[in-house]
Amino acid sequence: MKKSLIAPLAGAVAVALLSACSPSSSTAALAGGETITETQVDALVEACEVAGQPLVDGRNTRADVVFFHALGKLAAAGALGEGMGPSAEEAREIAAVQLPPSVMNDSLCGEFFAENIQLSGALEAVQSDVGDEGFVEVLNGLVGQVKLNPKYGRIKVQDNGQLQRDSGSMSTAVDMPVG
Repeated sequence: MKKSLIAPLAGAVAVALLSACSPSSSTAALAGGETITETQVDALVEACEVAGQPLVDGRNTRADVVFFHALGKLAAAGALGEGMGPSAEEAREIAAVQLPPSVMNDSLCGEFFAENIQLSGALEAVQSDVGDEGFVEVLNGLVGQVKLNPKYGRIKVQDNGQLQRDSGSMSTAVDMPVG
């Protein structure tokens, strides 16, 4: 009886294809084509802690930081469209008014907050432009560009436009407000 090599080969190809689009253990997230490493997240969390603006606290988890870091990068790269929300320079100016100088003087921490101001402004502009139903569709498209390391769970967009994170460790749903 002749053994087929097709089944094992197909399995190996499937594993290779899946691993190519899945985050590795040192990858916190993939945002579009950009990799955000665990080392980068460690540095960001530490920098903001030192600057007096802790990102991880009783309300915000590391998974929240990773997810909003990824979304902020996408917004800064124009994933929501040209002219949607403040420019990078305008976002830094807004952040400088809202945050202590120690935060803005730190390049990692300041950039994180500026990108999230761009994200917030772009989401507001999109919602104003396309309405609530169109907003959910656009938000789904944006969230779909983020691949979290499985240990951080999954993010889903609810019908009302709110984000929901299913925990990676216990699969417990946690509501995450936008902005």
